[in-house]
Amino acid sequence: MVYLIICFILGIIVGWVIGQWKKNEFKMNAAMEARKEGYEQGCVEGKAQGWESGFTSAFKDTSNWCLEQVKRRKVE
Repeated sequence: MVYLIICFILGIIVGWVIGQWKKNEFKMNAAMEARKEGYEQGCVEGKAQGWESGFTSAFKDTSNWCLEQVKRRKVE
């Protein structure tokens, strides 16, 4: 009888642990999907504002600005 009670309690504990694990897995998948949708929406909005290749254009602009600063310092 005691053996059955111990097995029953262990079953409840294992079931609860598996339930928590599945719940966390679902939350992680939902967060990953939200990040993916946000990234895609950002790309679409960026293209709509004239940024054909968003990050690349920004990187080139920054590089060009740095090169201009170096040229200005050499002239001065």
